[in-house]
Amino acid sequence: MAQSMSNQPPTNLTSHLKGAQFPASKNDLVQVARGNSADRTVVEALEKLPGEKYASIAEVMKAFGKEEPEHDLRRPRPRH
Repeated sequence: MAQSMSNQPPTNLTSHLKGAQFPASKNDLVQVARGNSADRTVVEALEKLPGEKYASIAEVMKAFGKEEPEHDLRRPRPRH
């Protein structure tokens, strides 16, 4: 499983990974981003990801230390 990085994901990372098929390798993600005309900073950030395989876009975001917002309204959110 991927470990968390301390830096933030590039802006619009999910749009740069549009069309990615999961599970995906780090190399797969780089290729998809390049195919979506991602700039060099996005490609470099993906190349620096700690893991080699990612099961979902959420796992990619976790690798950057940031989770995507919860979109499933059926699941109750924990109360603090």
